[in-house]
Amino acid sequence: FAVQRRVVAGTRDEPNVTLIEDLHWIDDASEAWLANMVEAAAGAKTVLIVNFRPEYRASWMQKSYYRQLPLLPLGPDAIQDLLTDLLGSDPSLGGLAEAIHERTAGNPFFTEEVIQALIEAGNLEGTRGAYRLTTPIDHLEVPSTVHAVLAARIDRLPEREKQLLQTASVIGKEFPEPILEAVAELPGTDLTALLQALKDNEFIYQQALYPISEYAFKHPLTQEVALGSQLQDRRRRVHAVVAHAIQESHPDKLDERAALLAHHYESAGEMLEAARWHRRAAEWLLRSDVGQALTHWVRVYEIASGLPAVREAMELVVRACEMLLANAWRVSLLDEESWERLAREGEELANRLEDQRALFGIQMGLATIRFLSGVFHTAIEPGRRAVELGDALGELEARCEARNIVIDHLWHGGELEEAIEHTQELLALGGDDLSLGVERYNLSIVAWTQGRLGFLELWRGRPAQAVPLLERGLQISREREQFEPMAWCTGGLIQTGLLTGVADHVLAQAQRALDFAERSGSPFTQTMAYLYLGEAHLACGEPDKAVAPLEQAEKASRERDLGRHCYAQILARLADARLGVGDAEAARETAETGIAFARDSRTLLYEILAQLASARALRHLDPEGRRQEIGAALDRADALAAETGAHSTVPEIAEERGRLAEALGDDGEANRYLRSARRLYTET
Repeated sequence: FAVQRRVVAGTRDEPNVTLIEDLHWIDDASEAWLANMVEAAAGAKTVLIVNFRPEYRASWMQKSYYRQLPLLPLGPDAIQDLLTDLLGSDPSLGGLAEAIHERTAGNPFFTEEVIQALIEAGNLEGTRGAYRLTTPIDHLEVPSTVHAVLAARIDRLPEREKQLLQTASVIGKEFPEPILEAVAELPGTDLTALLQALKDNEFIYQQALYPISEYAFKHPLTQEVALGSQLQDRRRRVHAVVAHAIQESHPDKLDERAALLAHHYESAGEMLEAARWHRRAAEWLLRSDVGQALTHWVRVYEIASGLPAVREAMELVVRACEMLLANAWRVSLLDEESWERLAREGEELANRLEDQRALFGIQMGLATIRFLSGVFHTAIEPGRRAVELGDALGELEARCEARNIVIDHLWHGGELEEAIEHTQELLALGGDDLSLGVERYNLSIVAWTQGRLGFLELWRGRPAQAVPLLERGLQISREREQFEPMAWCTGGLIQTGLLTGVADHVLAQAQRALDFAERSGSPFTQTMAYLYLGEAHLACGEPDKAVAPLEQAEKASRERDLGRHCYAQILARLADARLGVGDAEAARETAETGIAFARDSRTLLYEILAQLASARALRHLDPEGRRQEIGAALDRADALAAETGAHSTVPEIAEERGRLAEALGDDGEANRYLRSARRLYTET
């Protein structure tokens, strides 16, 4: 969140440097977030510095503005300096630096482990900074890999110390003493002594004393080797014991430990129990990290699909299908083939279980993902089916959820009047129940519908009615800390400024939308926030600053299917920005792509914007030679505005007719259209 703010600040000419360490441990949601940061850095006065182990790979490494600086191994002189610090300068140590450098290739961690191994084997005697070599150099056996060093060191441990280290490795890279004590079943005094011995031998270190003692392995490789040094059967037994110990020690915090419990039960081979905990982790994480939540739903699906076809396993599969279909659009997790397969499988199992609510959930999810991934016209049928099933169930939440997706279809398809009727019906149906929709989407349908009604009124050319609705939706969502609808409603306020020309606060609102989007953890909403930022800059007359965020939104939508239902809108705004910086030909091409997509996806509202952008670009290229094309674009925009009820675009169409007449030297017609446009803007 803080980094996002600083990167975006860079787009406003504020230089900054950001450092992110250890990317090899990054989770999927954070990796998607980092990819956005890399994109944002390209258009800002920003240096983004990251470090990682050699095995880490990311697509952004192919960027022209990416530079990789390998961390070179330590040379012989540096190894000598390290040895002098650790061992001292006794004459007996002569030649040791060269021998170690030859085996370790200058890796400092490997070097330290080799030294520790030599000390433990009795080849070195003394204390730190004052050791002497007791074995001739040519008789030393220096293992050729760091794994071999660690394995040998662990193997030399006394049996109780070795077993404790192995047990700790099952718990994780970090482990609290109470859990270790419960699993190891050692008296407190023995445990303390053994932990101290492992610390003295530099396998582990204590990283916290209060409120409980917590330890960590000195290096992840140490935990990895200790874990691999024990038989699989023993590991499984310890994983099961660790899981039970965590449940018993934290009975009031099981939601936040559900992911950890799922890991331990899965490693223990207790797969049904693992699937249950993956589900619990997914449900809890949906509130804060949708990417990680979906990762757990994938594991629920994979594990439960492999279990015997008992009712609980089938129910878990269906629920995973529901939730993946309902939310995968937020992170572009599924392609069309995958979501259609999940829908077929989920529907078949729901019918076998005779579970109408599960069948409703599958239809809802399918309608949602088809719509928000840009396969717009195919979403109508499952949407209508969801309404029928929801009404048949007679459950308030099901009825509201189904109408929610139908409203989205109507809105983006340009059926504004019908969308408003359904919106008012949903608000009357839902009343003040702000919990509706939270379990499935982690957003309040009632709160978002308030904001969405604001968008609809805005398209109808009624900003005075739109603003309080958007502000109400924002307020309700803020009270419930639902960051996605907070970002969307803020985007509506920005579009109000673009429509009315009152742009006093739109840049501040765009920053807030970006903040909300980042806190939501949803790449979909981050993509929409970049659209809003571009629109804010256009509203302020800053097309040069609008290009970068709009290009980022366009790329995310095209390459990752994020915000695909608004792709034509993104292209229309990008065309206006490119025209604003003097690239009329690129603007024309972008607008034409937007028109084609809007027609294919049947998102009529955004075709109006793309037709207007095309008319403007053609006018700048050749108003006389392209007069017929410009007229056709404006006629099409007029017809669509009348068909959809998008009265907000009518003044803009009139203004563009006036600008065309002006460019052609027809002052009378230009004045007539421009006067009409001013009157229409005033009425709006």
